[in-house]
Amino acid sequence: MTYTIITPDFDVGSKRRISAAASIPKHLYQAALQAAQAHDEGNFSRYVRRLIRNDLQDGTPRGETRFPGISRHAKALQTNRTHLFLVLTGKRPSRSLLQRYTALLKKEGRPVPQLPAAA
Repeated sequence: MTYTIITPDFDVGSKRRISAAASIPKHLYQAALQAAQAHDEGNFSRYVRRLIRNDLQDGTPRGETRFPGISRHAKALQTNRTHLFLVLTGKRPSRSLLQRYTALLKKEGRPVPQLPAAA
């Protein structure tokens, strides 16, 4: 036997609203009810919403930053972040921008990442 949980729409930040539905086995449902009783005064919907909200919060690992400070560097190089990123990943050629970016990093005393060969 399974139970279906449906939560009403609720805000999770950044103007996003979600609702959730899940079918879970009876023993998991009962365990969730017990956890809700202990943490959210028995309000199961609030407990489930909090679990989902915490799962969607910013601050979750997004992976390694490939080019730290890229927005600041783009502004200093008088270009936009998207163009700089495309050049740094080799999707758009610009020998002069690569040279200026490398010089900027050296001036800041930062290590120069592995960059594509200049076109």
